[in-house]
Parts: sequence; structure tokens; C-alpha cells
Amino acid sequence: MAFVTFCGLRTGDLRLIARTVLPKIFLENLHLHACKVLKGRRAVVLTTLPRLMVEGFMKEDMVKAGAAIVNLSNVHHHQLSAKEIYVVREEESRSESSKMPRNKYPKPLVFHDGRLAFLPTPCEMMAFFMWIPVAIPLAVFRIAMGIVFPYKISIFIAAVTGIRFRRAGDGKANGEKKGVVYVCTHRTLLDTVMLCSALERTVPAVTYSLSRVSEALAPMRTVRLTRDRGRDTAMMRRLLAVEGGLAVCPEGTTCREPYLLRFSPLFAEVAEEVVPVALDARVGMLV
Repeated sequence: MAFVTFCGLRTGDLRLIARTVLPKIFLENLHLHACKVLKGRRAVVLTTLPRLMVEGFMKEDMVKAGAAIVNLSNVHHHQLSAKEIYVVREEESRSESSKMPRNKYPKPLVFHDGRLAFLPTPCEMMAFFMWIPVAIPLAVFRIAMGIVFPYKISIFIAAVTGIRFRRAGDGKANGEKKGVVYVCTHRTLLDTVMLCSALERTVPAVTYSLSRVSEALAPMRTVRLTRDRGRDTAMMRRLLAVEGGLAVCPEGTTCREPYLLRFSPLFAEVAEEVVPVALDARVGMLV
């Protein structure tokens, strides 16, 4: 399944995936006792996975002193020269006590692109390929629904397609206020879309770096920040005066884990009223 997943990728792309996506999957399936053995030591790691997939994770997250990655076909030669051998039984690896708790990860998992990625087991891959013919038309319909229909109508249509939306607080009353800056936690690219749905009106969003495709698909107006303090301040105040509201993600980058990143305080200087927005998005590949 690993071969099917990465077949056709360039070496550079595979290294990038190994650094941004795979650490999340490896950490979630990391054996607690094996991690204790490797912690802070030089190690020779035997694996059936391609070296490019494992090497970055082992050197950056697991073994600080350095690691050597070798193919599993040479396992007998390394066993003969080993001073200590730790064997993990299959029944032990499946027990709950062997799973690595999140607070004991060798390195905090802050940045990753593995929110929609999953371990490519045979059952998961079969479900994935069976879901693709349904997922693509469903995604196109949901995007078109958000662009064409008003928010009051699109919320009900979204519920029919499987989206569950819950709002805490009087979002409609906040949406009627003028000159308000809505500060979002940048957990996903849909933060501002969900904010507009909660307010039941379109609120422009300022972005630091957003792809052209995402800008074209966004149901609200998006404005790029220049990272020039004077120009950005004038632009945000102008948007507040014209649009009556503004959504901003001050952290400037997507962090899918519950961490507060370093952020720009510019949003607090352009408006007298600031409304913090917390979003809990629970999505997956097959949802």
C-alpha cells in the first residue's frame, strides 16, 4: 500500500511528504516501549518502508544523536553483531498500553499537513477508492451551494449533504454590528467560511498567503496583506468602513493542532471592538 500511495512521485516530493505528513501518522502508531529504547541513542532502524519515508522522521523526531536506516533484508547480519535486541510481540503492539500518549511525543506535533491523511491499510484504501466517485461530485455541489445560495438557505442544504453545523453564542446579533474585527484561530481553510455561515452574512477576510485556487473558490471577498504595517492598517480600516466587518487570522499560517502561535497584534489597532472566534472543525477524508 505504501508503494501504491507514493508511486510516480519525485524524490523531492516524497521527501516533502515525509517531513510534513508522515510524522503525524508515525507518531499516532508509535510503540511506547520502542520509543523509550531509541530515545537519546544512536540507533540502526530496520524497516520495510522506503528509506526516504522514514529517515527524516527518525533523525528529527526520534533519535537526536543520529540514526542509520537499513533495509529489512539485511536484518540477520545486524542481529549477529547486536549487543541488545528488543523484540515487540504483535499482541503487545495492539494493546492500548503500548500506544504513545500525546503528551509523551518525542517532539511536539505542531505543524503538519496530515489532517486528511490516513494510514493506508487495505480496508482504508478500499474505502477511499470506493468513496472517490461520490466525494468529487459532492465536493463540487457543496462549493457551488456556498457560492450561489444565501447563507440562510445553504445551511439547510448543507445539512442534507452531511454537514453538521453548531453555533454557540448570538452569532446573528454580532453579524448586525458594524466595524467589528472577527479574530479566528487558523485551524483550517474553512474558518472564515464557517464564520460567515454563523453570522449569516458575508464578511471579507484578509489573508497572508492563500493560493489563487482557494481565492477563486472562496464565497467571500479575500484581500491579501502586504506585510507592510502602514499599508495593511490603512487597507483594513478601509474595509471596515466599507464592509462593516472584517475577518482576520493573525497567526498567519494554518495550525491544525491546539497550539497558540506567534501572531501579529495589528488587528487590535484597527477597530475598537474585537470578537474572538473559536472553531472546532471535525472532518476527515471519508466524511
